[in-house]
Amino acid sequence: MDDRRTYKRIKLGNNGSTLVELIISMAVAAIIFGSLTLFMWSSIVSYRASRDDIRLQSEAQSILGRLKDLIMEANNVKYDQADGILYIQHEESLHILVHNTSEHTLEYDSASPGNAPSGDIRLFGQYVDSFFVTDTGSSDSNSSIEISFKLKKGGRICEVSGSTVVLRNRIAPMKSLIP
Repeated sequence: MDDRRTYKRIKLGNNGSTLVELIISMAVAAIIFGSLTLFMWSSIVSYRASRDDIRLQSEAQSILGRLKDLIMEANNVKYDQADGILYIQHEESLHILVHNTSEHTLEYDSASPGNAPSGDIRLFGQYVDSFFVTDTGSSDSNSSIEISFKLKKGGRICEVSGSTVVLRNRIAPMKSLIP
């Protein structure tokens, strides 16, 4: 009879896992899943930061390119630093860019000779934290226009400073289109 009990114990004793083995396997699984989660989270954060940097750089290139196109063909450029308004005079039109500090945008409007601005204000650039332009000066002798601005989105910053554009056309006095 002793032989039967020993045989039953041996047979039944090796079938399952102990509680200690189960806890150890759960701890190992938690460490593996925690590591994977941490890796995925850092990848997501890195991706978002890179995406925001690319958006800001793309926006800065777009703003700078369009500003250069407008200024290069201009006859005069005046910047009202107090109000953050840039006036770009062409032969038959006046382009008006306003830095809206509360909305962090650069807004565009235009006017033709003898008329007030159209009132059709369009977005020229977004995320604009600061904006500054060195204009033709009070004597209209400066044909090199310097543009500087800073874009900011969240904690990311893209800065353009000292970008120079030379007027192709002869500088003409600013027409009385300025409202």
